[in-house]
Amino acid sequence: MIKDKIKNVVKVVMYFFIVLLTACVNEKKDVKEEKSGFEFIADVESTLPGALFYDDGCIIWYDARPRSNYIHVLDARTGNSLGSMGKYGQGPQEFTMMLLDDIVMNRCFYGYDINDLNKKAYFSLDSLLEHKDYFIREEDMPEEKSFRIKKSKDPNHVFTANYKGVKSEFGTFPIKDLPVHFSGGIGFNSNNECLVHYVFDFPYLAMYKNVNGSFERKWIKTELPDYDLKSETEVVLEHKKRGIKGIAMLKDYIIAKQQTKTRHESMKESRGLDVSTVEQTVFVYDYDGNLLKILDFGVPIIRVSGDINTNTLYMIVADPDFKIVRSKIG
Repeated sequence: MIKDKIKNVVKVVMYFFIVLLTACVNEKKDVKEEKSGFEFIADVESTLPGALFYDDGCIIWYDARPRSNYIHVLDARTGNSLGSMGKYGQGPQEFTMMLLDDIVMNRCFYGYDINDLNKKAYFSLDSLLEHKDYFIREEDMPEEKSFRIKKSKDPNHVFTANYKGVKSEFGTFPIKDLPVHFSGGIGFNSNNECLVHYVFDFPYLAMYKNVNGSFERKWIKTELPDYDLKSETEVVLEHKKRGIKGIAMLKDYIIAKQQTKTRHESMKESRGLDVSTVEQTVFVYDYDGNLLKILDFGVPIIRVSGDINTNTLYMIVADPDFKIVRSKIG
């Protein structure tokens, strides 16, 4: 009888020891900030650079307030201009207010005019470099060579996608069981076919991987904010947290442009374009969702992009004028 009681006590002690050990192993370690530098590539002559891309030796930046063209292409090694495309204007192949899609497939950029949604086209980087007609009408682009993704009308999924001709619905809403779409963006690595979804207003990062034409969720990192529910499809956030404002996909890392908690709490709210409030840090994750480190570049980071074949990060920074720079992550 006594021996049985002793055995039971030992079992209970061992159980709590294992639980404690597991908790210690799984406990999130504090990730400290590291100072980091960058290498200058080229100046950006724009009052509002709207996006940045890298594709096989070319840097592509988008001018949200163009004088003539929206899309500008540079040699990543020298910073020299290789040409421009996407004309500003009201002609048949011109755009009054173009927006570019987050995803680039087969070195083609998808753009549309928010003032005229009938104007949709692809812009071929290879054709530009070969001095050919770079303009491709949307209906002339074969489905198997494109990747179109948009908000789903299905309350159970965030996205509807057409990837290489295969259609699918996928995505978990940032607030579980609430079919509410938040402003944000996506990043895609065409080498490993991993896609990430992020949100502007609070920390939310979800990764999906293509499996036989369907994107399956692998992990989610989030810090849910307090909110008021106005309806089944509308919420009001009580306090906006330090959400992710840009993503870059590298060979081994996912880079999130995000404010640290300390800097976020010290910032005052501002209106308009105030670069002093822009993020100066990036959060470095691996493809398993582990936060590895936080890099502080010491200048406002306007846009980010990455090389999926290496671990080179490209950025547009305000130092104090807009510049394109690069930094090796490792």
